[in-house]
Amino acid sequence: MTETLIPINIVIGDRTYRIKIAPQDEGQVRATLKLVNEKILTFKTEFAGKDMQD
Repeated sequence: MTETLIPINIVIGDRTYRIKIAPQDEGQVRATLKLVNEKILTFKTEFAGKDMQD
């Protein structure tokens, strides 16, 4: 049984990544990305002047 994966582009911390996920997981992945990026924005404002590099 082969599950079909779909490629999506995601953005985390101003970087774009291409990942493959199951179609039924797309909504959950995008909701999680929204939370992650909101947290990153919070940290960016709290720690202004810090570099976003690894």
